[in-house]
Amino acid sequence: MITANVLQRVFHIKFGNSSATAFIIDVDEKQYFVTAKHVLKDIKAEDMIEIYHESVWKKLEVKLVGHHDKADVTVFATNNVHLPSHPMTPTMDGIALSQDVFFLGFPLGLMSEAGEINRNFPFPLVKKGCLSSIPIKDPNSPDGRYMLIDGHNNRGFSGGPVVFQKTLGGEFFVCGVIHGYMQDIGDVVPVPTENDTKLVAMQNSGIMKVYSIEHALELINTNPIGCPIPKVTLTGSNN
Repeated sequence: MITANVLQRVFHIKFGNSSATAFIIDVDEKQYFVTAKHVLKDIKAEDMIEIYHESVWKKLEVKLVGHHDKADVTVFATNNVHLPSHPMTPTMDGIALSQDVFFLGFPLGLMSEAGEINRNFPFPLVKKGCLSSIPIKDPNSPDGRYMLIDGHNNRGFSGGPVVFQKTLGGEFFVCGVIHGYMQDIGDVVPVPTENDTKLVAMQNSGIMKVYSIEHALELINTNPIGCPIPKVTLTGSNN
């Protein structure tokens, strides 16, 4: 069962016309948001993102920690959202091929309103997958370090966390950042005949691409401008 230290660290965010997922990790007594780079790749210094809170979108000032130069990973910080220190440790140590993993986010804008249980933030959807590949460190890789997961994700999960347990019933660790699903090619066939139209449709293969959480830690170690743990709760203005 996913525990509160995971659920309460996952947030629904929006930038421009796209909504996605972000999550908080603690590093050296500071807190950082992690998401997918393709969500915030066009953000500028003066820009604000939005976060879903109290059933509305609220403006949120952020400080960009950095975009990873290879992986689809971005880290930012803010003074306006903080969590109690019940950490979700970022690591890939101890993860095993074929084990169950869980991924969280807000696909298609879906969520569970949690009320005061989650300080009026919504709970994310939770799905389960199987770790299908273990990433191998390759400093020359042009695409960073990533793993593949047998799991069906949808638009909106991007930037969400993938978590695992080292022992059954033990604590959850975050090992990766959701990039998206691998695409497959399907035939477009007119109904009711079976004639080949020579057209194809891109479809969800059921295989997810997830970047290692190590890339987020690299960005943080290079630019450790996170916010100290934690003193205040959310502030901000409605749209």
